[in-house]
Amino acid sequence: MIKKIMLVLSAVFIISTFAGAGYIFLHRGRVNLSSAGAEAQKESGEADRPSQALSLTEKSTEDSAEDSTADSAANSAADSAANSAVDSAMNEAENRAEDGAKNNTENGAGEDGEGDYDTVLLDGARRLCRTYFKSGDFSYQIVITPGGRRNRNQLNVDVVKKDGIGYTVLNRLSMYYDPEYPFRMQSSMDQAAYQADGTIKEYQIAPSENGFIGLYGQLEAQGSYFPLDDLFMPEFFSRPLNETDLIGMTVADMKILRNQYYAVHGRIFEKQELKDYFQEKTWYLGDKTADEFDETVFGGLEKRNIAFLTKAEAEFDEEKSKEVKKIYDGLLTAPYASLLTAHTEMGVSLYSDIQHRADKGIYYEAEGTIYTPVILSPKQYEAVMKEGKEERICVNELTKETAAVRRTDNSDYGDCMLFYDSGTESGKTSGEDTPHYYFLSYEPYSGNYTLWANSADTLFKNIYKGTVYVLKGAEHEWYQYFSIPDKEYLESGERVMRFDDITNQGAAGYGGGQPVFDEKGYLKAIYYYGD
Repeated sequence: MIKKIMLVLSAVFIISTFAGAGYIFLHRGRVNLSSAGAEAQKESGEADRPSQALSLTEKSTEDSAEDSTADSAANSAADSAANSAVDSAMNEAENRAEDGAKNNTENGAGEDGEGDYDTVLLDGARRLCRTYFKSGDFSYQIVITPGGRRNRNQLNVDVVKKDGIGYTVLNRLSMYYDPEYPFRMQSSMDQAAYQADGTIKEYQIAPSENGFIGLYGQLEAQGSYFPLDDLFMPEFFSRPLNETDLIGMTVADMKILRNQYYAVHGRIFEKQELKDYFQEKTWYLGDKTADEFDETVFGGLEKRNIAFLTKAEAEFDEEKSKEVKKIYDGLLTAPYASLLTAHTEMGVSLYSDIQHRADKGIYYEAEGTIYTPVILSPKQYEAVMKEGKEERICVNELTKETAAVRRTDNSDYGDCMLFYDSGTESGKTSGEDTPHYYFLSYEPYSGNYTLWANSADTLFKNIYKGTVYVLKGAEHEWYQYFSIPDKEYLESGERVMRFDDITNQGAAGYGGGQPVFDEKGYLKAIYYYGD
């Protein structure tokens, strides 16, 4: 099912492709080291000053032991004060990092102040939360996500680099969004370096009114970063193209999209139309000729999409393309389209046999179910995890079935316990006295908490059951296959959802936790993770 811990790149990586692609969900349990300092500065009216802890640029905790004897007394006092500031900031920040699992204590979850569990994510902060890529070198990216529940505007800033089939986190920084000074440069301590070896390093982050992010300091990833959304069809940097994506696409579109994979890595173009197109893009930094360009910068996903587009260009039939687009434009919106929400984990399961689908020309009507995670709202989280109260939460939107949730009696098993009523439609046969243990994971965009089992599988609830519209050519694929273009199954066509099983007896069906829907609610792909 769905692995809650992913670094892809979904979310941010959980990939979020429901309303737009390129969002990378990275991890649970991050600690925001500079949140305490930023809040203290704001309260004292010194929001533009870096904290004392952040002034110890490039100084290792081991270095203080090697100071000269002459300076030892003064340095000892300074180091003591600085280390105290760091420890204080870390302790405070760890208390504020409520975006991970197992964050309950013996007396409840955390030591919150009254009413601070539902901090509003400001619109300006929300706009900053996205994926950015480095001008001239797409291998480097910045992923900005909302902070934990106590201060959602203390944004998490992960600097990552493409590494094989995934991404490696290079730096973990933070940035406080202040609506009065939204574009000021801020200093941030690198959490990754501190956690690795105790090194305190300071870097600068500078948002701009034009949408790009400046990253400065003695680090390999420094440079200017632009929103992934600035690219043409950005979702195809995080998932493979398939036949459904060609609907409405011209051969000129295919050519631009194919060459964009080169452009983001700094390729200089000789053809005038490509040169003119990319030189108008603020993110473009052409610094490599065709001879200098090294195609090893491409991972399997890029290679796979480039090959797909090359073939599609060669086989393009303009009249057929126009006909399909006309048919598509006349299709009705799917009845469940309003339920499809961005930044929300979502699953789809479909029958794969002939009896449970109808052929509608360019799409199938297939019987299936759409589901989303069972959640605790911020107020329910506060009541259960801090106050020790029992709350009832919905576990099936279709039947309106609820279950009781309580704080755990054993943190080794989970953060909370769910008690199902006997004989419910969810299929749980245990009585109300039998607990089901779940861990909690913070969802930064909504502020809710999702429940997941010890195998990292999400607990889902049905939100729709009925006909699902599936475009012909839609694919069903394991997420880890994206970057493996040379396997035989990629040429076999077996990943295409054909709904051609004779019966549903023994049929595996199609399902997964990363569906891709178009703007009308038609399914284009289902990707799955984990077990």
